[in-house]
Amino acid sequence: MDKCPGQDNIIKGPEDIEFTCFKCGKIVEIWPPSLRVECPGCGAWVYREMQDCADWCPMARECLGEEKYKEWQESKKHEGG
Repeated sequence: MDKCPGQDNIIKGPEDIEFTCFKCGKIVEIWPPSLRVECPGCGAWVYREMQDCADWCPMARECLGEEKYKEWQESKKHEGG
């Protein structure tokens, strides 16, 4: 698969890349397609707050790849989703 089958129908706009560490309050940047980053201030994991196509697309595992898909699943557990 060269690209997401639904991507031509998606209107793309600017994405939030700055998030606040819940533990120390430091601002961290999370650049797509990353779902989380380790806070340089305290070492806690900071997760993106988003709903993305992986929440509903049946091709998510294949599209993201096994490693990113597992990371995404772990991020959803952290969010309580």
